[in-house]
Amino acid sequence: MNYQVTWTIDIFDADTPNEAARKALAIQRNRESTATVFNVTDDQGGPTVEVDLEWKLLHKDGRPVKFGESYPDFRGDMDIITGGLPPHNPGSTGRVITDRGMPYFPSVFNMEWVQA
Repeated sequence: MNYQVTWTIDIFDADTPNEAARKALAIQRNRESTATVFNVTDDQGGPTVEVDLEWKLLHKDGRPVKFGESYPDFRGDMDIITGGLPPHNPGSTGRVITDRGMPYFPSVFNMEWVQA
């Protein structure tokens, strides 16, 4: 499958478009950068998924979740997990997204987000 991956950043202190692009590239290449969030869309017309490389989605037993594979929910019904949204604050559990485009709490699938 083919994907389009985009990364967006606001650069406020540049005098020219070229300077803005160079500053964005420097941020992207900085090993200490926290610019690790990408929007990914497949070529099959699937939903755009936000991927945060600082977070991993794991089963409660520690196994990594593989996007695009089927997993049972708490009722035993199978859903394809296509992506998710990591927590944005300490009180959040984040969400997982299914092939139906629905966001669910990770606990519905016995999963959790952990920082990578």
